[in-house]
Amino acid sequence: DDIAERDVVEVLVRQADLFASVDEVLRALAAEVDPTDAAALAGAPAAVAGAAVRAWLVEAGVGEGYGVDGGAVARVLEVARGRHVATEVVGGWRVARSAGRLSVVPPTAWQDADHG
Repeated sequence: DDIAERDVVEVLVRQADLFASVDEVLRALAAEVDPTDAAALAGAPAAVAGAAVRAWLVEAGVGEGYGVDGGAVARVLEVARGRHVATEVVGGWRVARSAGRLSVVPPTAWQDADHG
């Protein structure tokens, strides 16, 4: 339990508290960014934009309560930056850009029927 004569548990608890505080600040900053505004996402710091996208996708039902992986968030940010017009995220969901706005597109009925 001791590394370099330090109690590892105490170090981990302090780090967990620190990261919880950082996460709280990040979520607050992300809440100020409109995730449907491609320019706002593209102009935001990467961590803030990523947190805004993740919260938006989860709120829309993407991932069915299991969260959204970092790859999906990165692909959405590529759409926001104008590198792609649309991308698949998770489970048949897509994010598309039109006239500078992003939208979440749910799976088609065919995909919903367990054929996709």
